[in-house]
Amino acid sequence: MTVTDQAAAPLEQSQPNVFETVADSAADLLDGALMTVGLNLPSRWLTVAQKPANAGYLAALQAAEIANGIPSLVLVRLAYQESRFRPDIISGATQSAAGAQGIMQIIPRWNPGVDPLDPAAAIAYAGKKLAGLYRMFGTWELALQAYNWGEGNLSKFLAGTLTRNGARVTQLPAETSRYSQMILADASAASGGAFA
Repeated sequence: MTVTDQAAAPLEQSQPNVFETVADSAADLLDGALMTVGLNLPSRWLTVAQKPANAGYLAALQAAEIANGIPSLVLVRLAYQESRFRPDIISGATQSAAGAQGIMQIIPRWNPGVDPLDPAAAIAYAGKKLAGLYRMFGTWELALQAYNWGEGNLSKFLAGTLTRNGARVTQLPAETSRYSQMILADASAASGGAFA
């Protein structure tokens, strides 16, 4: 079966055993705690993405990277950042405070043309969106920042017109800065390439 064939197949996650679930939960907690201070477990994301239960997602993510000219493993790492490939997030049982849903954490009210709980559709949409943000902003770092913070916020920030409580915003949110830096650093290290 080719990558394209795998991506076209229904994307379902097999059920891990209880020991895997406990180990993954502990690793996710540690990984999340480290990320809040700008650190991470560098290879954990790739190990999780490559689990047999996530094979369909990985194939769809890699196909979307190829179809949209996204550097190798950038969309895979973004998906890990957004959902950790956790079944409760992918299914929509767990949502973000902002209302983001699914494997790619898409907010339905800002992206009405896609079902975020359909992993194949969400992955294809996220690939097109990220490639579009790259064309709009000119670098993968800015494209990822726009994916995380919103293209409107980033555009206004770059133009120097973004304000909060009457004051001009002069720094990216720390979460957004870490988000783009970690995704690019991890994808670059894993694929052996550097991305502009």
